[in-house]
Amino acid sequence: LQGLCLVHFTVAIPGPSWWSPGEPVANGQIHAPSSVNRSQEVDDGARVSRFAATPSPGLPQEMRPQSARTSEWVILLATVWASGIVFIVVVWCRDYAEFLRLCAGAQQDTTEWYDEWQRLLHESGVRKRIPLQLSNQFGPALYWRPSGYRLIVPTRLWRRLSRIQRECTLRHELAHYQRRDLWKSLFARLAALPHWFNPVAWWVVSRIEHSAELDC
Repeated sequence: LQGLCLVHFTVAIPGPSWWSPGEPVANGQIHAPSSVNRSQEVDDGARVSRFAATPSPGLPQEMRPQSARTSEWVILLATVWASGIVFIVVVWCRDYAEFLRLCAGAQQDTTEWYDEWQRLLHESGVRKRIPLQLSNQFGPALYWRPSGYRLIVPTRLWRRLSRIQRECTLRHELAHYQRRDLWKSLFARLAALPHWFNPVAWWVVSRIEHSAELDC
């Protein structure tokens, strides 16, 4: 007699640690049970990522990530650059305040010198009133204060000059007013301020101010 003898038996096959027996098998593929806790894997990945991104305090400087060293240099250079700008602005404000303090002691002229100045303003079509001040320390100089423009001249020098010489000097200062050279100089300095570390920028500013003197 020939025939087949079918015997049912079970063989235990070792599997991965996360696979539990009794999970259904389809098409010869083993599926992980839905009850596997994946929060532990997320925590492990986060710890690895955090360790890779943040260097250990005990590591030497040469073993730190390149990005960390670069950011430190960027912060340092930005701090030095901003500190330089603040320092220069403070010096400018201090010098301007000192200049206004010296000008506050100047006397306003009401003599014939003042009449010469007002006549020149009228001939040039300037309707704004610009007082003439006398000083024993410095001048001549056209300057601006919150109340408006002022022209200050040295008393001793003004007495020695002839009327024609005084008129030439007054026309020179009036040209500064008409050309708005004070504001042009301020704009040039503000444009050079972000480049305070570059001597070429300040050389350009000096040439602009020197050209303004020659053009008057």
